[in-house]
Amino acid sequence: MEDYVKKYMTDDMIIIMTEVIFYFEGVGELLKEGLIEIDIVYSMFGDRFLMWAEKFAPVLVGIRDYLETPERYRNTEYLYEEMKKRQKIVRKLYQK
Repeated sequence: MEDYVKKYMTDDMIIIMTEVIFYFEGVGELLKEGLIEIDIVYSMFGDRFLMWAEKFAPVLVGIRDYLETPERYRNTEYLYEEMKKRQKIVRKLYQK
């Protein structure tokens, strides 16, 4: 993880990543609390969020492990799981 951080995570990149993570943490919290519907979230972000989450999952896990905070990014994980469920439903609809 430290090698990755040294190689790729410039100060600007850390700021951008933090903003993106905080944003999706908020969306995940709204979804979990029933304040926004998964249809709206999927319509807005869909596969783009899923690709981002899958690409950066190792980074998020690395940060969580490095900071020894297992609860970190739980809302983003929740959002990812719900989006995967929605993706399956949407793909079935379009296969007909």
